[in-house]
Amino acid sequence: RWRDDFVLVSLHTNAGGGRGTVSFSFGDGRNGIGPAGYHPTSPSPLRNASDRLRDHLQGELIRGFREHVDPAWRDRGTGFANFGQLRESRTMPSCLIELAFHDSAEDSAHLRNSRYRTVSARAIYKAILRSFLPNATVTPLPPQQLKIENLGGGEARISWAPTSDPLEPSALANGYKVYLSPNGLGWDDGVEVQSTSYVVSGLQPGETLYAKVSGTNAGGEGLAGRVGGARIGDPQARALFVDGFTRAYTFTHENGPGRYTYDYAHEHVSALAAALPSHAALDYSEQAGVGATVQLGDYAFVDWHLGRQSSLDKTFDAGEQQLVQSYLSGGGSLLVSGTELGWDLGARSGGVSFLADALGGIYERDDAGVTLARATPGSPFAGVGNVDFNSGRYFPATPDVFRPAAGAEVLLAYETAGAPAAAVGRNGQVVTLGFPLET
Repeated sequence: RWRDDFVLVSLHTNAGGGRGTVSFSFGDGRNGIGPAGYHPTSPSPLRNASDRLRDHLQGELIRGFREHVDPAWRDRGTGFANFGQLRESRTMPSCLIELAFHDSAEDSAHLRNSRYRTVSARAIYKAILRSFLPNATVTPLPPQQLKIENLGGGEARISWAPTSDPLEPSALANGYKVYLSPNGLGWDDGVEVQSTSYVVSGLQPGETLYAKVSGTNAGGEGLAGRVGGARIGDPQARALFVDGFTRAYTFTHENGPGRYTYDYAHEHVSALAAALPSHAALDYSEQAGVGATVQLGDYAFVDWHLGRQSSLDKTFDAGEQQLVQSYLSGGGSLLVSGTELGWDLGARSGGVSFLADALGGIYERDDAGVTLARATPGSPFAGVGNVDFNSGRYFPATPDVFRPAAGAEVLLAYETAGAPAAAVGRNGQVVTLGFPLET
């Protein structure tokens, strides 16, 4: 007998020329593949249950890839095989997936991509779920547009927006779970809420507060969104950390556990908490909320974090460029850092005039070739000394090289021939780094 409360999914990559996804179940003698009658038929044919699991998996993967990865993703169909892990899985339904071809340059690039892996994992989860219960509710996607705002009186409001799933109408959140932490590393057990905001009370001036939020529904609890952080202070004297690193990263030998995790609020907020005036409040917003639920003009200082954001995902789109220019014209102060900022705005013409006029930089080249900089003589950063920006959690590939625009000055120079500009500044109001500050 076999049992229907377990399944085996064997995950593989393909080779031998080609592209796309194919899934297999055990042949059990069909089409001459595998020994006939090898799988149990009680309480019903195991091979039929395995075929259903296989078909669910192939269907969900192809739907996910075509929606989120490549509309032309190749569906190589389903088939029978005599693979050992399928043949010897005689106590539960089983399936083997060949996700993509690792000897295809295009497919292998996807296999290393975090967005592709996320889509794959969710498709596999949904297929297993639906193999047990065809009409099951799918858990929600991570919430978006996280914001943490100081309200005064020791209170902070955490707010967010639900994320719809175009492939799953059932994956709507009807509740949320808010997790809190004093340091962004260790978390409480979470509190359940029904709305899209939650107010934390009893906080002390100077205290740091970190939060992340997940959605819940009849299917259970989904994955949490990114980590936000804030410092409690006077909301009349506020700074803002804008979290703009959304680019899908690539898994390589340089990306070990804990590196690309989109929780860099930990580094930025802890540093700002130590450096800002003791009474000042620090708020947090994901970049998507700027201009929508967050007004830059409410803040005296903004730290805009871009990590390795690049031209595909945009560092600053046209609307954000206008918002930043208006903010600076109104007297605001800005620190912006990222390794592909110049590449996107300058080399790819995403905002040449914005880069020069607002941020004080002119794109020079894509890669400084080093990960060490030092303050230029006489600059406001003269006391900083050496800046080793390969000491963080991830490798800052291709740091941008600038030259100062008219009216701007060089603040940091790379430790390489000619000492090209690693950071430029404008009028004591703007600092633009060609590398991610958190590294």
